[in-house]
Amino acid sequence: MGIHDARAILGPYYCLTTSKGSGIVTAHKNNHSTIRRISIATQRVRVNREINAPQVRVISNQGEQVGVLGIKEALELARSHQLDLVEIAPTADPPVCKILDFNKYKYQLKKREKRQPRSDLKEMRLTTQIQGHDMDIKLRQMRKFLEQGHKIRVSIVFRGREIVHREQGQALIDRILAGTADLGKMDENAQSHGRGLQIILVPTRGSH
Repeated sequence: MGIHDARAILGPYYCLTTSKGSGIVTAHKNNHSTIRRISIATQRVRVNREINAPQVRVISNQGEQVGVLGIKEALELARSHQLDLVEIAPTADPPVCKILDFNKYKYQLKKREKRQPRSDLKEMRLTTQIQGHDMDIKLRQMRKFLEQGHKIRVSIVFRGREIVHREQGQALIDRILAGTADLGKMDENAQSHGRGLQIILVPTRGSH
């Protein structure tokens, strides 16, 4: 479960952040001037009788705090609404669960994922000697990737003694940026990479 999944389950009253590479989403809620913080593991969630904690903190299907309940009472409450009890923060003490229609939630999530374009990292390699028609073809390929919402890793390769003329590589990067300026931007400054330079182009908002 990622940050978008957590937001869909918790409702609009939580502010969600994620730490890169940790697999943990943190939810913050302002409750009577006290910030409540819980961590949500990005893994398969437990539902109903899969939940093994003796007590859980329950959030209603309206996003309101119900309080801490015994697991049997929490399951009965969910069942009385003909809904499911979903464990959304297993590492909290006690774990946090929300009452919702889990099948409906999974269906809506799948629909949202289908609507979202897949973003891949494309690779492009050029030498400082590229020019004319060949350069135009490369630029058209880059523009197509950016229009489709893809990132591009562009590698400028120096051959032989070309490496002592790094300004030629920078001039080529400037030409690439000028030719794609309406669709993308450089993610960070050019980086040295072996016998060459490397940049990452990312699509700007609304380019796809």
